[in-house]
Amino acid sequence: MPHLALTGPDPGGIRRAALPAELAGQWCRVRLRLPRHAGRAGLARLRFTGSAGLHQETFPHRPPFCPRATALVLIPPGTETVALEWLGGAPEGETGLELLPCSRRHAALHLGLRHPWRIAVTLAGAVAGGPAGMMRRLRAGIAALAEADAPASYRRWIALFDRWDNRRRMALAAAPDRADWPGIAALFFACDPASAAARASRAALDGQTIAVATRRIAPGETLPGAWPANIGYIALVQAGEVLAPHALGLLAAHAARLGRPAFLYADEDRLSRRGRRHAPLFKPEPGRALMLSGTLARGVWLVRRDVLAAMPAVLARAPWAEAIRLDLWLRAQAAGLGAGRRVPFVLTHRRADAEAAPTAILARVIAEEAARSESALRIAAGPWPLRVSPAPRGAARVNLIVPSALRGHHVARCLSGVLERTEGVSFDLRLVRSAVAPPDAAERRLLARLGADPRVAVEPVPMAVFDYAAANNAAAARCDAPFLCLLNDDVLPLRPHWLAAMLGEMADPGVAIVGARLFYPDRRTQHGGVLMGVGGISDHMNRFLPRRAPGYAHRGVLSQDVSAVTGACLLIRRDVFVALGGLDPGFPVLHNDVDLCLRARKAGHRVVVAAAAELLHYESLSLGHHFAGARAGQEAAEAARMQARHAEVIAADPFHNPNLSQRRGQEWRLAFPPRLAADLPA
Repeated sequence: MPHLALTGPDPGGIRRAALPAELAGQWCRVRLRLPRHAGRAGLARLRFTGSAGLHQETFPHRPPFCPRATALVLIPPGTETVALEWLGGAPEGETGLELLPCSRRHAALHLGLRHPWRIAVTLAGAVAGGPAGMMRRLRAGIAALAEADAPASYRRWIALFDRWDNRRRMALAAAPDRADWPGIAALFFACDPASAAARASRAALDGQTIAVATRRIAPGETLPGAWPANIGYIALVQAGEVLAPHALGLLAAHAARLGRPAFLYADEDRLSRRGRRHAPLFKPEPGRALMLSGTLARGVWLVRRDVLAAMPAVLARAPWAEAIRLDLWLRAQAAGLGAGRRVPFVLTHRRADAEAAPTAILARVIAEEAARSESALRIAAGPWPLRVSPAPRGAARVNLIVPSALRGHHVARCLSGVLERTEGVSFDLRLVRSAVAPPDAAERRLLARLGADPRVAVEPVPMAVFDYAAANNAAAARCDAPFLCLLNDDVLPLRPHWLAAMLGEMADPGVAIVGARLFYPDRRTQHGGVLMGVGGISDHMNRFLPRRAPGYAHRGVLSQDVSAVTGACLLIRRDVFVALGGLDPGFPVLHNDVDLCLRARKAGHRVVVAAAAELLHYESLSLGHHFAGARAGQEAAEAARMQARHAEVIAADPFHNPNLSQRRGQEWRLAFPPRLAADLPA
């Protein structure tokens, strides 16, 4: 077993060693030999880096009284250096690092015995994707299991990354830039001010690290005008929302550092009846589509004083802070005051008896917003959270663009399904035939059958190898409808109003691109939006989540703003497509859709997933693995190009909280450690 000699820790406490070349690309059992009397070791992070910028982490931990920690890890090809970093305090004494190579079969057997249910899910997912690329998906799934050993308990996460003792709180209060912080006052809302929930919230406000003037607002009361001039923000707190002692101080610090936005909100968790923290809710940056559900309106908010003073009518929603927050945000958006910012720290602990605004009250806020904006917003009847879907404005026409090599039995079924199961929208279908040879007899019969529908036009685009970007760009240049829908030939609508649901999101002029929820044939999620940074560059959100399952924070079933959506079903305004220059030909197969979305967002447009648009996706049935044969090696080049162009959003997707993991298939699990910027209060 190779024993690596680790160098002494650098100022950051990291030890390093050169990796033997023969271990790069191998499965290895990692052993950390610890001093026998090292005490509580916490977690260790291993980093594997190389000339290609490869990076992988694992988190072995030492059980009590055991002088050795082990983990199974796949070392990426090209790795040159391994680094060891302790999280939560390093053990005293020397630490040894050993790597024992093992075969892929041994690794798969070990992981299977350790995680049998995960192996079953991985096998099911590989089979559900079809025979093409099944082994590739299976290998990737097994590799991901090596990361499942992360000790992901919330209690451990709190102990390592959310410990705010008196020393740390006092350091926050004495921060060098404290003079730049705005003053904070608090409005407190309670149906019964004598309840245990109300008393707990008031006590937490009184115990803040910074001085806070607090006033309870009852129905019919107005905003106090006697606060000191230095009060820049008002905190809105509901009975049962218990603030951490450092909450308002940390929010004030962020308000100053973020340029004093109109709103700030933070992450939250729940308190059991015994006072134990659990069920953390790590939120995305604010976006209108998800805000309409009400899921972002809980937990403490800071509202800039001038914003609240300009909209005093919202206080008529008292005693429901959730309704006031939602109403304020929607009115501020209409006034062009910005969406506000998220502060990625757990600052609210929600009691089991916390007061919650009735769903009918929140629905009334949405209905009044719809009347003000003259938009049609449908609110589905049911419990919290709200499910809101906008209806299309007027009669809009859509050009569907479907590139296809006309291979496979699924093409006829899927294209016929699109024509037969699309209602409520005027559309035509541009079938872009991308092939070198003339059509054979079966293809001619299919083209004749499809061509009999007056809504179908066949546009041949000869090409030596399939080029998704070129095929779509060529067809889009001949389109004249105000909306284009890029569609794969292996998708099949589940609901007839799928396109109308997507078009409804376009009623908001700020939205330029809309995606759909796509499912495997077994009705598990294949795509619910794209999260940047997950799995390296990007990956599908909620993959393998059952169709009806709500998912993390209900984000499996709610419409929401995202950074990108898949081109398998992507609706875009034609003028935006033209202004962006269409799909980048530098990404002929993969990443072109994600790149298009990211460029649209940089230009100031929004990208939304319409939860009501549901289609089956027989993923990659037409072409199999994209980078086989002559294209082998191109995948890495395209990934490097994406990294160079969109490094910032890959590192920090605004719609994925830095407290959540970037590991493929584990995007809703805790991040060890969180990806928080170094200049945030620590």
